[in-house]
Amino acid sequence: MRLTKQRTDVGLATLGEIVTKVAGLAVMMVLTRYVPPERLGGYFFAVSIASLGATLSALGTTTMLNRSVAQEPSEIAHHLGRVLSVRLPLLLAAYMAINAVTLVVSPDLTTVMVLASAYTMLGNLWFTYSAVLLGARRVGWRTATELMAPVIQITLVPAAAALGLSFEAILLVLVASNAVMVGAAAGVVHRHWGPVPIRWLDRPAWAYALASWPFLAVTALRAANFRVDTMMVYVLHSPTEAASYETAFKLLEVSRLLVRPVAAVFFPVCAALAAEAAWRELRRASNALLWRSAVGGLAVGAGVAAIAPWVMPIVWGPDYAGSGSVLRVLYLSVPMLWLGLVASFVAAALGREKAAAIGQSLALATNLGMNAVVVPMLGATGAAWTTLVTQSVLSVWLVLLIRATLERKEAVVGAEPSGTGPAPV
Repeated sequence: MRLTKQRTDVGLATLGEIVTKVAGLAVMMVLTRYVPPERLGGYFFAVSIASLGATLSALGTTTMLNRSVAQEPSEIAHHLGRVLSVRLPLLLAAYMAINAVTLVVSPDLTTVMVLASAYTMLGNLWFTYSAVLLGARRVGWRTATELMAPVIQITLVPAAAALGLSFEAILLVLVASNAVMVGAAAGVVHRHWGPVPIRWLDRPAWAYALASWPFLAVTALRAANFRVDTMMVYVLHSPTEAASYETAFKLLEVSRLLVRPVAAVFFPVCAALAAEAAWRELRRASNALLWRSAVGGLAVGAGVAAIAPWVMPIVWGPDYAGSGSVLRVLYLSVPMLWLGLVASFVAAALGREKAAAIGQSLALATNLGMNAVVVPMLGATGAAWTTLVTQSVLSVWLVLLIRATLERKEAVVGAEPSGTGPAPV
């Protein structure tokens, strides 16, 4: 029964990922044909900055909340209230700060930044509610709310472009779609678990949030690893090259829809096994997840890399015909990208987020140093090679960390754990 539910949850989460990615691709296909590459590069830069700001304002509470809900399902409203008491004011402060700096440093980007950062930060806020629904294993409710934004986007954005509306009007549609998604998720949580107690300046809430700092380190460093490439290409080369890299990276993100739902669904399962000290079951489950992720990533990466030169102009239009090499290199990183994604969830379930943050730091240092050398010379293609190298460094670190941790835990216990867990995946 439990394994059947896990498979159903993976299917539902995958459905949400697929619809979201299809809608995102449809929107981007409209924008790449409707907005000049140099202006689109500015939008991608704005989204990268806003994503980092939103990640920092979360203080790592999303993963902490997910684990807390999985281990204490009777305290859902209490845990969420503590997180929102901190998240909401910090998110607003980050939004105001980013746009104030943009107004002073780059006034021509102000309007795009105001709208792009609102869209990005609302989307990031939804992940707080998503953490509750995943931790409570209510994946169907999560998927139902997640689908609202892409349905609005895929319906209204092409219509807005066909009517000749401005780029800013299209961004307003994106902002509204994420606002609806967040409102729906908040409504679902309120209906099923009652009012969420939000207490501004509440000391226990801040203590809980600050205790999440290892997760903040992991998530912020992971976000930086993914976002710094676009930012460095924008600054060190050109907005056009930034658009070339980001459009290829959007297609790389599509590959994650095949593995992210599995990792998201099995994170609370692994966290529960860790709480029960069921180390042998956890090792078997994690080994199966890691091996299947690596093999599946190898197949997908090799397949797309082979057809990369034809994919970019077909998906994004003739302005991106020369970006096939960027996509090819990025897809060579898919096996390591999938392996690292699953491994990061397992490491968090084991409580090894501090050690995982060290690996993320090593990857980011490699990223910054390599990009500083190759981006001025090779542009977007250089950033793609950097992604391949840094994802390999990170994935190897995380797999070795998980292996060493589980071996030590099993050696301490010295016998089969008594906890009962799900069958190996």
